[in-house]
Amino acid sequence: MKRGEFSAHVLVALGLSGGGAGVVLLAGFWLATSLALSITMLVLAALYLLWLYACHHQRSGLSLMILGWVLVSACALLMGFKLVSMLLLLTALIWLVRSGLRYRKAWWVLADAALCLLSVAVSVWIAQVTHSVFLSLWGFFFVQALSFFLPDRSVAGMRVGHANDRFSVARNHAEAALKRL
Repeated sequence: MKRGEFSAHVLVALGLSGGGAGVVLLAGFWLATSLALSITMLVLAALYLLWLYACHHQRSGLSLMILGWVLVSACALLMGFKLVSMLLLLTALIWLVRSGLRYRKAWWVLADAALCLLSVAVSVWIAQVTHSVFLSLWGFFFVQALSFFLPDRSVAGMRVGHANDRFSVARNHAEAALKRL
């Protein structure tokens, strides 16, 4: 399974950052700034989770991921979490989903958790220094894009079924043909 090039991750980070900054700017005309930031964070987290899911070509788990996002979003909005608390909660959800999609060893799950905490720290630091929504989102998503360099031992890549199963044989042939390209 290929997750794409690092440049694709950076482009997604750039797109989410630019789109999020634009949404905050436009929503700031009608909503309070903190509410506009909260809603934008929730939408960006959903988009990023869907992109992660699409990159890993998983066939199962989409409804569970959406349910997790809905529960986290509802708790964050109804309990009136502050922005940093909401950011930590959404980052934990991103970490859980990415860990479930990519890793089988606890070491890489912990390394991804450290990367997620680093992305929160960078984002909060940039927000405090520059007061720029775009740069803060860019810092967050760029550090998230660095997860590309963590070894991928995908759960989706594990063999399911018997080697004599026609589907497994066809999939093995298709993967071998893709590797030759």
